[in-house]
Amino acid sequence: MTDLFFAVFIRYGSSFFSLLTSLYIARQLGAEDFGNFSLLIFICTAGASVLSLSVQRTVLMFISNEVEKNVQDVFSAYFTVAIVSAVLSFIISLFYTDFLLAIIISISVAGIQWQLFSSSLAVVNENYLIKKNQLFFFVGRASCLLSAYVFSFFYSSYYVYLLIFSICLVVPLFLEVLLVYKKYLLSFELNMHYITDKIKKSKWMHLDTIFSQLIIFSSSFVLSQANSQPTESLGMYNLSQQIVISSLIVVSVFQIYISRIIKDKIDKRSLNLVVVRFFQFSFGYFFLLILVSTFFYFNYEIIGAEFKQLYFYVFCMSFAGVFSLGSKVMLPVFMRLGETKFISITTMFSGSLSLLLSFYLINSYGAYGAVASFCLGYFISFIFFLYKFLGVLKYER
Repeated sequence: MTDLFFAVFIRYGSSFFSLLTSLYIARQLGAEDFGNFSLLIFICTAGASVLSLSVQRTVLMFISNEVEKNVQDVFSAYFTVAIVSAVLSFIISLFYTDFLLAIIISISVAGIQWQLFSSSLAVVNENYLIKKNQLFFFVGRASCLLSAYVFSFFYSSYYVYLLIFSICLVVPLFLEVLLVYKKYLLSFELNMHYITDKIKKSKWMHLDTIFSQLIIFSSSFVLSQANSQPTESLGMYNLSQQIVISSLIVVSVFQIYISRIIKDKIDKRSLNLVVVRFFQFSFGYFFLLILVSTFFYFNYEIIGAEFKQLYFYVFCMSFAGVFSLGSKVMLPVFMRLGETKFISITTMFSGSLSLLLSFYLINSYGAYGAVASFCLGYFISFIFFLYKFLGVLKYER
């Protein structure tokens, strides 16, 4: 438990640096350019998640009892997916943009994917402290903030900040691979058969990743295409969304803890402990975002007058954060029970409905409609997950 609290503290430190970086870049670029900057980051995040085919979760469903072999197999699988995804991202990007931007996108995809894979790999490697795992991301976020600040004195442009962001995203990958998984890297070999075998066994799980991104990405994309909306609204909406999503980074730490709670078996005691921890974490999370909203209400001018309503967006989206936290807390339980089909169908339905709602709500209410569709997507998913979880809890009682 002590390891978890240290990891959460470090992870929130990373999120804080990430938040400061976004705020600083928003201040330097202005709402309109920051909207375009953040939209590309969202595209990279969505691409990284989709190209991963949710292998970070499916692999964990079929690991053996031999820890050393598990670490080697899972590391090889994740490293293979990261390499293949980066190459594919580069090739696809060349059809739509220039060479430099394609490089930036491919690097970003690899870095974001490792963020998805790293916590999952820590679950397999039982001798690897969670707080050490999170420390690498802390270094990456801190270096991003420092680099953005230094380079702003010389080259304050859209491309420069994208390049800084992409390079700092892969810092944790290099540190962790060299300092923790070096011996596995030396025996690394591309293992597509292992990956495809696990994805086939998971059946529906890889579809979950694709549709979950619709909840996050659809509102931002639809808003960017709404010509009737002020260009500044995209920047304010994306910054608010980035604040909420970055605050949810801590969920990956919490999921590791939940996975270890239910590792031996799922019973009444372990499920009750999951519920208690959820209420503790969700209360702390919501209280934190209330403080953030209050801060922006009184101090929005430190970013710019264009961001006057930022506090309202963050406050509304904090509810989506709580719903997302609840859903992801229940995920390890459902995965342990083999309920991959339920997870995927629920996420597919929520993501599709969120996309459909975003067209109507954004056309009718603009950026406020984008906030509403974002929250509704997470709320719908949470309700389905909660209904299923209560059924499991009732059965165990």
